[in-house]
Amino acid sequence: MKGRLSIILLVLAFCTVAKAQTVESIRSDADYLWAEGKDVRPSLADNKAIDKLLEKLSASDILPVEEWVRGTLWKTYRNDIRSATLALATPDGVMRYIAWRDVEKIFVNRWRKVKELVQWAQKSVGSDPDVARTYISWAETYLASLPPVEPALRQRVEGIRAMLGSGRTDAVHLRNIENEVALIRKAFGQQKPTVKETPRPPRITVAVTRDTMEAIKAIRWADLPKEVCIMAESDPTLAPVKVFSDTTMVQIPSWNGAILLQADFWVKPSFGVMLVAGRGKYGAYISARSGFTSVSVSYECLSDGTCDFGRFWASGNNQCHRFSLAAGPVYAFHEHFNVYGGIGYGRQDVLWEDNEGNWARVSDLSARGVLLDAGILWTPGHFTFGLGTSLTAFRAASGIVSVGVSF
Repeated sequence: MKGRLSIILLVLAFCTVAKAQTVESIRSDADYLWAEGKDVRPSLADNKAIDKLLEKLSASDILPVEEWVRGTLWKTYRNDIRSATLALATPDGVMRYIAWRDVEKIFVNRWRKVKELVQWAQKSVGSDPDVARTYISWAETYLASLPPVEPALRQRVEGIRAMLGSGRTDAVHLRNIENEVALIRKAFGQQKPTVKETPRPPRITVAVTRDTMEAIKAIRWADLPKEVCIMAESDPTLAPVKVFSDTTMVQIPSWNGAILLQADFWVKPSFGVMLVAGRGKYGAYISARSGFTSVSVSYECLSDGTCDFGRFWASGNNQCHRFSLAAGPVYAFHEHFNVYGGIGYGRQDVLWEDNEGNWARVSDLSARGVLLDAGILWTPGHFTFGLGTSLTAFRAASGIVSVGVSF
């Protein structure tokens, strides 16, 4: 049995050696694309071999791009070529080679990224068109650096681009993709993504007379071109007046706000209202909450039953008086989320009744002084929900739940 096993291993080893490629056989075989790099350090020799292989590929017609961009463009494929080719050690360096029929393997990773970007763009079309434009602009960059195949995928990208139309792109951070896209655009001499823009309307010169002045005032700002030059014919000494109406130059965000009902939970809950107003990402709020109870306090005591005149005898009845007022800034860190934090005054009094019907404030269980408010607001649509916390006199903490409407 051991003899047969030895024979099988010898046959397999012989077949492996017989089929293995050698440096001489690759040099003499026209079916292979190869390049050699020479250096005493294998890593540097391998880099030189890849660079020479890039030169041979850029001289071929695999990618139908202009001659001036071929060399720079193929350098963006350095990692793909390293993973798609094989390496052999030579007496003075390294040889990198690949069969001509396998050259398409160099493009596999890039085709896969195009398909993924198209899928992400389709998912973002409805929720965020600007993000979808970013994905499509990246996919278009990859397609410009790929052979002219996959017509169905290219038509799919063109269809999504046509559906999205013109507009801006939003920053989507995918480092493994955006760095590579930046290199490809640099090779093509495009530092910025190619995004279709609405053509600039022609300059319009309007002769203003008394009869046409009211008509010009009635024109909506959105209908005016980027620059309207109004020349006054009635008085030639007047200088031309330029009215700039391009909303893309300066966009002033509108005011927005919300009204919320609040519930603050401590020993006993308190209820109130919160008003929020803002413009753009910044705003302010004011809130007020109360327990809506009142009773006259005769004296103070401690929770151990001691007071200034001796011992406190409780009847078993107790109350909690609460009041808080706070105001502060609001910041929108997301389209649907805001954070707020403020400062104000708070009072939380725990009251005990003695056996004579008098009420005493339990000073070590109560808190009065500076109030700190903080929380987060979520606005998915016309409604706003919030969670927060409150700290009175740096002693008594409570939780806040808010719900309301936004406008």
